[in-house]
Amino acid sequence: MDASIIRFDRYSQPSPHILSVGPRVALAITRGRVVQRLRPVLGRVFLIGTANDCDLVLGDLTFPEAYAYLFVQGTKVTIRWLGSGPELIVCDEPVETAELLHGDRVAFGPFELQVSIDSPSPPRPQRIQPSEAAELESSSDERPAQELNLIPARIRQTSAEDHADFHLLDDQEYS
Repeated sequence: MDASIIRFDRYSQPSPHILSVGPRVALAITRGRVVQRLRPVLGRVFLIGTANDCDLVLGDLTFPEAYAYLFVQGTKVTIRWLGSGPELIVCDEPVETAELLHGDRVAFGPFELQVSIDSPSPPRPQRIQPSEAAELESSSDERPAQELNLIPARIRQTSAEDHADFHLLDDQEYS
C-alpha cells in the first residue's frame, strides 16, 4: 500500500523547492560501503556528516554529526571541513577549505569521493616543487622586463606619428 506522507505545517511544499543555482554537481563514492554510489548535489549547500538530516549520511561514528559541507556559488564549488573528525584531504593534500574542480578526489577517513561537475573546469595546474621554483627564478631573463619598460615609449611614439599624419590630412583637405 503506497500512501503519500501528509504534512500539516504551513511551510511544507508538495514538490521539490530546491532552485538550480549553477552547474550540476555530483559526488561519486569510490571508497566506502554505500547503497547509492552517485549522489547529486542539489541546492547551494550539501552537508556531510552522521546526522540523519545530512545530504550524505556517514555510517562511521568517528565522524561528528556535521563534518563538512559543499557550497555551490555560481560556477564555483568549494568544500569546507568543520574542524572535527578525521582530516579532509583534497587531491592528496590536507585542507580546511578548497575549491573543487571536475575530477578532484576528496578523502576523509575510510571514504573517498570523486567530484563530477557538468561544466568541467580546466585541469588543476601541477604544483611546482620549491627546487623547481628556485631554478625558474635563477634562469629568468631580464629581457622581458626591459621590453615591458619600453612599451609606454612605443605607445607615445606611435601616438605622435598618428597625430602628425592626422594634421597633415586636415591641412590638405582645407587648402
